[in-house]
Amino acid sequence: MQMEGLRLGLVGWVRNTHGGTVVGHVQGPAHKVHHIRITRASFSNERSIDKLELSGFTTRF
Repeated sequence: MQMEGLRLGLVGWVRNTHGGTVVGHVQGPAHKVHHIRITRASFSNERSIDKLELSGFTTRF
């Protein structure tokens, strides 16, 4: 997912959970955020922002 986020020009972070899911915080244009290739997604706390609050795209462990 990190590579896909970088390819799309998004910023944020992702982390695998012990339950086999992925959680994260992603910022960028909504149409690009929703374009990330994942099997199933649940987006929460979506909001519009004037400028990006994060930089880069990382995987957290």
